[in-house]
Amino acid sequence: MKRARRLVAAFWLSAACSEQQTPRELFDAQVLPVLQRSCAAGSCHGVLPDARARGEHIDDQQLFFAVDRSFAITDPDRAYVAAKRTINTKEDPAFSSLLRKPLSVHSGGLGHFGGESFSTPDDPGYRAIREWIAAESGGGEDPEPLSDQEQLFASTVQPVLVEATCMTSRCHGPS
Repeated sequence: MKRARRLVAAFWLSAACSEQQTPRELFDAQVLPVLQRSCAAGSCHGVLPDARARGEHIDDQQLFFAVDRSFAITDPDRAYVAAKRTINTKEDPAFSSLLRKPLSVHSGGLGHFGGESFSTPDDPGYRAIREWIAAESGGGEDPEPLSDQEQLFASTVQPVLVEATCMTSRCHGPS
């Protein structure tokens, strides 16, 4: 009976451990398919093998993915590095450009030349990317710590502005 309990315990322990994925494994399993489906077209963020030879300028510091003729991402390592440059791991993952740009403006997204890929944050692709960002560390959009003066402003002045509704779009808001 003891042996059976140990086997059952070992099974559950190994099952629990095998479910825990590293951030990179999450990226490969959940995010890469979303990026390939939603972003990797040649007219968007996909870069065909002969793009540079044809004279296209590709800024490797931007979000671009090497793709084949069927627009399948061919270099997951470079895609991972490119995607990490567009995420914020210090604050809310939703602040990341990788989530905000393709999100509908009506749901809090930013304008995006490629249009919206996610109509709401409930979209499965959005949730997959958000889960990966939450597990990740060291994103390219991580903010620098606030200076003493910025911290003072954030804790004393900004709450007054929020309370007075100065930050609405009709006053001093984002638009």
